[in-house]
Amino acid sequence: QRRLQIGDRLESVRQDISYGIRTLRRSPILTSLSILILAVGIGSNAAIFSVLEAVFLKPLPFPQPLELVFVWNRDIRTGGRGPATFPDFRDWREQNQSFEEIGALMRSRANLTGGEHTERIPIGWVTAGLFNTLGIQPAEGRGFLPGEDGPDAEPLVVISHGFRERHFGPESEAIGETLLMNDVSWTVVGVLPPEVESIAGWQAEVWPAMQLQTPPRRGPFSFLAIGRLREGVSIEESASDLTAISERIFPLWADSFQDAEARLTPFSLKGIMIGNAGASLALLFGAVLFVLFIALTNVANLSLAHAATREREVALRTSLGATRGRLTRQMLVESLLLALLGGLGGLLLSTAALDLLLAM
Repeated sequence: QRRLQIGDRLESVRQDISYGIRTLRRSPILTSLSILILAVGIGSNAAIFSVLEAVFLKPLPFPQPLELVFVWNRDIRTGGRGPATFPDFRDWREQNQSFEEIGALMRSRANLTGGEHTERIPIGWVTAGLFNTLGIQPAEGRGFLPGEDGPDAEPLVVISHGFRERHFGPESEAIGETLLMNDVSWTVVGVLPPEVESIAGWQAEVWPAMQLQTPPRRGPFSFLAIGRLREGVSIEESASDLTAISERIFPLWADSFQDAEARLTPFSLKGIMIGNAGASLALLFGAVLFVLFIALTNVANLSLAHAATREREVALRTSLGATRGRLTRQMLVESLLLALLGGLGGLLLSTAALDLLLAM
């Protein structure tokens, strides 16, 4: 008896779905317009929320990312900020009391030769401690050891997973191989995990160890210095530590650069990486939420207008014995069909919209 009842209910739902499809096909303009409006509202929201989730909600791919800070030069008069220099980084590393690990990165490009043709590839010069600072462990081989970023050190590189696949092949052994970059032979000592596609916002294929020389002057201002705070140390406490260091070291370089109003200042790593995109994304998200509200209102109005034209149909079905519950279920099935088609359209539209957002 129970099986018969379940079978009758399933058959009833199948009839509702079949009837709902025929009803939608009888009004192609109304149906197409409703699906298009839903697709635009759903697709735009799905795309912008995907970006917001990646930027704001998803944590950085490093252990304890809230402990990571950029250390930049900041003008205390204007608030302007910019990268540090090697003398800044060297003295900061030697004198600080607030950081557990310290590393730095310089963005650049290099000519890769030795193959069929010369390539111009993005690279990231790194100090020996950068990978440890960020908590990045190579998937193959090792990172850099202390001292391997010195002036007389052997030229060593860590490469990205994508570069390894493209340059050496997925089955070949990359560790110990050499790369000819800018006419210098570099030995591969490690391969980064596939999920590490960029570091501090810079997507490079090769990460060579810096060969730091004693600087004749303070500059150039191209060091992206990153530190990991000691346990229990706040970013405000590290700022006081860096201010004291600035007041000690900056006068030593007064002949080459006047910076009496500058201070080494810590900034949240994620905040710097997001930059001005945060306000733009928030504004855009508010706009697309408004678009979704308008879309829902329009679809609701279209559905109500369409329902008003079906009074005779509803009256006829009622006279033939259709219950109020059956009629309500029929309307819900038709609405769900519209929502499903609109959602599928929104999914397709969100893919194109996401590409556009990433380009922006």
